[in-house]
Amino acid sequence: MNTINLHHNITYNSPKLHEKFNIIDEEEKEQLRDVIYKYDLLSIFGLTDFLEEIIIEKISNLYNIMIENNEIKTICSLVDNSINAHGLFKKINENDNFEYFMVLFSYDNLYLFYPCICEFIETGTISDKKIIAVKTNIAK
Repeated sequence: MNTINLHHNITYNSPKLHEKFNIIDEEEKEQLRDVIYKYDLLSIFGLTDFLEEIIIEKISNLYNIMIENNEIKTICSLVDNSINAHGLFKKINENDNFEYFMVLFSYDNLYLFYPCICEFIETGTISDKKIIAVKTNIAK
């Protein structure tokens, strides 16, 4: 599958990232993490420029491949419950989980969801350990 790079190491969430760059200021730490998050996202999709419409298209392609998996449906439902419990937004199309699938690519979730994608693409399944990690993170 050429939609996603299955061998990228996510680095934006490294707890010692700031030490590698000798950064002690919290604002600079967050800026660095944001830049590296975007780099990780570009690397995952094999892109060189951060073009939102292309990233959304690639996420949509993954959604179409993965949404029939019951665990992915369950995770999207958890995102739905979590987001709507906080009144953050309402789905445009009540029968479509794409908006919730997109949330799994957010800064807070990507480092946990990317291994799920890779395993699903390689094996057709996702291990319970990976699913539990994503569900736990969403429930926070």
